[in-house]
Amino acid sequence: MCKAHDFKEYTWRHLNFFQHHCYLTARVPRINCSEHGIRRVDVPWARKGSRFTLLFEQVVMSLVREMPINAVARHVGVTDKRLWRIVYHYVSKAIETLDLKDLKAIGLDETASKRGYNYITVFIDLD
Repeated sequence: MCKAHDFKEYTWRHLNFFQHHCYLTARVPRINCSEHGIRRVDVPWARKGSRFTLLFEQVVMSLVREMPINAVARHVGVTDKRLWRIVYHYVSKAIETLDLKDLKAIGLDETASKRGYNYITVFIDLD
């Protein structure tokens, strides 16, 4: 247990409420720890360093599996650059858990579906 040092107001983007953007705002304490110094308390509804709630990020990751990033950005009302940061975080996290030591041969196929260049890439373990 550490003493509260001070409080600062933070805002996180949450899921839309019908067509309206929704934000969570909270005064988050910073604590003064004798071992670690002054640190901000992590909140349970958002990952550290993110200005989005975990539910918002979950919806974004579900949408980007099915749609291009620009379409998702228009749909949720956030810039594509901010969405790429979310995608990069979770994809990097997933790649860290991959165990490819037994992989010997892979197959790759790529095709463009029409003039709009909607590429489809498939990787497969040939063994």
